[in-house]
Amino acid sequence: MKTLNVRRILTLAAILSLAVYYALTWTNMLDDLYERTGSDFMGFYTFGRISQSQGYPSIYKIEEQQKLQEEIVGHSVTPIFYTHLPFIAPLARLLVVEDYIVSFKRWALVLLFLNALNVYLLMNLLQVSSFTKWNLVVLGLGAYLFDPTFSGFMNGQDTAILLTGAALWAYGLFSKEDFPAGLGLSLTTVRPQIALFLAIPFLFHRRRVLWGFVLGGSTLALISLGLLGKDGTLRFIESIRYIEGTVWRENHALDMPTISGIIRRNFTVSNYEPIQKMVWLCYALGIAAFGLWWRKLPALDERHIGLLFSLPSFLCRMPTITI
Repeated sequence: MKTLNVRRILTLAAILSLAVYYALTWTNMLDDLYERTGSDFMGFYTFGRISQSQGYPSIYKIEEQQKLQEEIVGHSVTPIFYTHLPFIAPLARLLVVEDYIVSFKRWALVLLFLNALNVYLLMNLLQVSSFTKWNLVVLGLGAYLFDPTFSGFMNGQDTAILLTGAALWAYGLFSKEDFPAGLGLSLTTVRPQIALFLAIPFLFHRRRVLWGFVLGGSTLALISLGLLGKDGTLRFIESIRYIEGTVWRENHALDMPTISGIIRRNFTVSNYEPIQKMVWLCYALGIAAFGLWWRKLPALDERHIGLLFSLPSFLCRMPTITI
């Protein structure tokens, strides 16, 4: 008779408990009007519904976004404006329906799939022979149930698309497939400032990554321009300017693990313009520092790539196009 492996039993119990906790938390969130309509999915839903009723050129009409959100909630609200790049608008249009909760569930299935794809890609970068099957199972489930990923899932954020682009980029880099790595990286343009931070240093090392990014990013930009047309593009620029001028004063900016968030949590700020300029300066200096450093390196390894990927969350998570 085989001896029970207590460690494995406890590990499985912990994994199952975490999965059940996530499922119950998400279900409770959907049952709460305030929580489900206060999530970032509201912006994605608005994106899709306006594209269905008025066409893609109208998706950045701020007044229409606010009107639709107030209809869903039933009273006046501070809108969750959606200012991400329009190449994901066809996905929003395909997924959302009039029923907000059903739309949220459909989007959740897409997020779960993307999370599984990301874990699969990153797991394939491991030296599988160095791990037991049990190690790989625990590692895979642990990565899939990673708490920050669940937080994005709860909020219905499109961060999963960003992570898919980053996973494809990492997979290509460590597989020595530089041009496909750059193509994968172009998906991160859903947060353009993060995408540029990750891409520009490759001008100084392994340039095929940058050329792949330029091709992929240009293709997505042309798709976006084709969807919006001239009027829609002008509305997009106007909405970015509007959000940039207001979001720095919103309470959620205090919670960001960024330079601006740290300053706002520790100091009383009456004039936000100097902070904005400082953040952009740090952003530019960060890119320049990586470029100069990488230019002197004989080769890039996981340490350099890991450091590059870790800094954007601190330097680049600015309010613009990140809501």
